[in-house]
Amino acid sequence: ALYFVPSFMSHSCSPSACWHADRNNNFVLRARRAIRAGEEMTVTYLDEFELLGHAGERRAALHRTKDFWCCCPRCRGQD
Repeated sequence: ALYFVPSFMSHSCSPSACWHADRNNNFVLRARRAIRAGEEMTVTYLDEFELLGHAGERRAALHRTKDFWCCCPRCRGQD
């Protein structure tokens, strides 16, 4: 299945990585910032526009579409 492996990635509103389709339509995971050894790699379940919203908007969108309340560092005000 196309989404089997990506489905194991954790969400963050400050993701360390993002999925990118290359010219052959292969999905490639790319770093969005420096990632420390041993640090969990995360992606966002939101689109780029939704990431611009404040914590309440992001959390409501995730609850509405993914049925969970985000408690990432950014939503907790620690980022």
